[in-house]
Amino acid sequence: MLDKAFIENISARAAALFPAADTARQKLEAQIFNLLQGSLGHLNLVTREEFDAQIAILEKANNRITRLEQQLEALKAQAENAEQGSAD
Repeated sequence: MLDKAFIENISARAAALFPAADTARQKLEAQIFNLLQGSLGHLNLVTREEFDAQIAILEKANNRITRLEQQLEALKAQAENAEQGSAD
């Protein structure tokens, strides 16, 4: 889900743009927070931690695919050499 501190920070900055009494500012900040949380909550977003974890998983999978492709090429070469040796 979304980082609560991120939304609080944005809503606080937006509320600070409007000069008003402290209580009115706090109300505005809460309203902006709720608006942002509701709007951003509908988006298909992930946290940075989730993104980084998926990147690590993809890198690991890519490395494994590369190793398997190299093994496959080596096996193909061995099979070709064996075919050529039996044909002689």
